[in-house]
Amino acid sequence: MLNADLVNKVLGNVSAGDTTGTENLLYRLVEPSRWYMAFVTPREQALRLCSGQVYAVAVEGYPDKQFMGTALDPVVNENGVVNILEFGEDIGALISVRSVKATLTAQMSGMKVPLSAIGFENGVPMLMVDGTAVPLNVLSTDEDTAIVAAKEGGALQAGQRYGK
Repeated sequence: MLNADLVNKVLGNVSAGDTTGTENLLYRLVEPSRWYMAFVTPREQALRLCSGQVYAVAVEGYPDKQFMGTALDPVVNENGVVNILEFGEDIGALISVRSVKATLTAQMSGMKVPLSAIGFENGVPMLMVDGTAVPLNVLSTDEDTAIVAAKEGGALQAGQRYGK
């Protein structure tokens, strides 16, 4: 099962030009036009990928190619959150690359709330709105504030009272 421990182990044990012995597991792509990119964020960090959102991905060292990936549901466990992007285009020169530095961008809109108002329930960011916990997509954060959208449609609207 894909979890934060597995992704951290794979990413932590690899560097460019590494070789491996027969005792190590080897992960290999089977279909170069359907592939995934995964990274782990801390469980207590509100910012993570938004399921279903399409992201433009620029990979460091490959300036002539921009990939478009769709975020899958984040996988939350006790050691972190696995953020996964699925791509439906040819992987090209990245087929032989195991880890990359990438920049993700997307067009999104949401409501601005104090970062301190966001709580967590089973690793999922939540905002208490009129006494009800609303699951969130956290679109952006800085030191004090966050831009958020409800995971389910119109559960957040201007004028509602929220708290932690």
